[in-house]
Amino acid sequence: MSLSLKIENLDVSFGEKQIFSKINLEIKQYGIFTLLGASGCGKSTFLRCLNRLVEEMGGEVAGDIYVHYAPKGQTPKMTHIKEIPLETLRKNIGMLFQAPQPFNLSIEKNLSLPLSLLTNLDKHTMEQKICESLQQVGLWDSLKNRLKENALRLSGGEQQRLLLARILSLEPKILTLDEPTSALDLHSQRIIEELFVELSRTHTLVMVSHNIDQALRIADSLGVMQTKNGRSQILEIPKDKEALEATLGDL
Repeated sequence: MSLSLKIENLDVSFGEKQIFSKINLEIKQYGIFTLLGASGCGKSTFLRCLNRLVEEMGGEVAGDIYVHYAPKGQTPKMTHIKEIPLETLRKNIGMLFQAPQPFNLSIEKNLSLPLSLLTNLDKHTMEQKICESLQQVGLWDSLKNRLKENALRLSGGEQQRLLLARILSLEPKILTLDEPTSALDLHSQRIIEELFVELSRTHTLVMVSHNIDQALRIADSLGVMQTKNGRSQILEIPKDKEALEATLGDL
């Protein structure tokens, strides 16, 4: 199977603080790769390396990250992320954070604003894209007559699905998910998990989680980030609860 991401000798530091070093990992195309590990080991920082957000946060990044990518009309190949224009990279690698934070604007504006800034779509096509993305996350029927309402009036689960719709409207190939259900109730969590499983058939999902049961439920592959004796690594772990708990217990 083709690779979606290839990470080689990845180091990240903020000033004198080394977050992790010499990370190597290959992530296959499509499916859900879930990354677990002790708090503070650098899992979220790792996600933010994939779309170069760490650099904007003042971090120093060394090593190489390759992504399966091609400009429109060309054959995709493994391409270094620094060879891809930043705006294009972030359209192709969407990110969903832990706490849903929609803009303090209407539901419609939350979706149309990124499209107007990052695409050249006309108004009619943009409206179609908004409809399609809300349908993808199961919100169209409940929100189609409420598009002028402020997005902050939505429930936490609806807000997270709205933000997922916003990402999907830009047609990314990879979704990075930083504990995307940890702030939600169990019902909303399960709805979003089902969406992730559906999306994993056509997208690559890279998810950070502390929830072992969730990881075992929906992940196609698992990794555990650990640092020992100054060396960092991501261990690939089978989908087995005892093996996963044993590895996490050694951290």
